Amino acid sequence: MEALCRTFTVTVEYFGATKEVELKEGGSEIYVDKSNVEEFVRLYIEYEFEVQCATQLNSFRKGFERLVDINLVKEMIDQDELETTICGPQELDFKDLRSATVYAEGFKSDSPMMKWLWEIVLEEWDDKQRRVFLAFSTGSKRAPVSGLKNMKFFIVRDKDCVANLPTSHTCFN
Repeated sequence: MEALCRTFTVTVEYFGATKEVELKEGGSEIYVDKSNVEEFVRLYIEYEFEVQCATQLNSFRKGFERLVDINLVKEMIDQDELETTICGPQELDFKDLRSATVYAEGFKSDSPMMKWLWEIVLEEWDDKQRRVFLAFSTGSKRAPVSGLKNMKFFIVRDKDCVANLPTSHTCFN
């Protein structure tokens, strides 16, 4: 069954010439369908991240190992701690963000609009909506490694026009 009209291959470009690469042995003869789509996706991702990027990843690894004793890192932290160190915490406490917020140009933490904002963010929105708010406000859905409590988060009233819609200046992040 040729359900997706696709085989276990990818087309890549090498210096202007295209080449078809099999994701597994005989891949050009195997069509992707419901029964094997998960395997196709897994092989495709492996190809893109492990095969296509192998040279760059090896260069990164060598440079990283020049700076850091990788065996020492392995002994000191596990992969979850390393991910948190690199990407920041997964769980975000927006109460910390509210506490770290700096208000200016007429806004104060007890201003009615600020009370409404934090009531909506903290009580009505789910984590996905809060991350969209964070992305709009800062340019990133992730917190700094130290968490939201140490973030520089400013809410400033545009003194020239109080009726403006919200804007953000993510270049400061």
